[in-house]
Amino acid sequence: MQRPDLPEFRGVWGAAPDDVWLVGANGSAYHWNGTALTAVPVPGATVLQSVSGSSSTDVWAVGTGIFHWNGSAWAQSFASTGDDVWAVSPTDVWVASGATDALHFNGTTWTATPLTDFGLFTIWADGTQAYAGGEGEALFHFVGGTWTTLQVRGGSSQGFVDIGGLGADIFTVGNSDVVKLSGMTFTPVTDAPPNSYRAVWVSPTQVWLGSPDGFVARRSR
Repeated sequence: MQRPDLPEFRGVWGAAPDDVWLVGANGSAYHWNGTALTAVPVPGATVLQSVSGSSSTDVWAVGTGIFHWNGSAWAQSFASTGDDVWAVSPTDVWVASGATDALHFNGTTWTATPLTDFGLFTIWADGTQAYAGGEGEALFHFVGGTWTTLQVRGGSSQGFVDIGGLGADIFTVGNSDVVKLSGMTFTPVTDAPPNSYRAVWVSPTQVWLGSPDGFVARRSR
């Protein structure tokens, strides 16, 4: 639907077709109830970059802070900035700070781990492992309680900006690259149409890629 009154949206996540959240370039999250899109102010937020959740009562948004929706209200959970959030469960939430740290919430406390000297942009996890990426195509893998550097930051290119996966199919995109991840190895994907992708989503049957110019590509898993 055409809504020129709305801000630029930068993240979307849904628990159901009638329970979808969108966040973007102002201090509100927007909720779709299947019929209407309604602005819901997020106290303390001025910009929101990403949203993710594990249920309709466990939704997280990050930007100028880290914020949580408990089913009835938004509240700030932690003061750190965030570029990307991925919620596995209420006791397993990951945030790429946009600066140096990967942050993890265990249901009680937040823990920050410095991974790079600048620009950690994206993070994804499935309960057994996590991946994070950022500036200069830096890439990191978390398993068994420990982060390992797969590739250090090189140069000043934008680098990896989104990671997505399901099961053994895990992908990261950015800097005109599409890369498939598997444990400690990563392999360039050669069949993706050339473009500067900024989003990746893996469904049970397909892999989807999206770019800022409106180009969308997909293939079977």
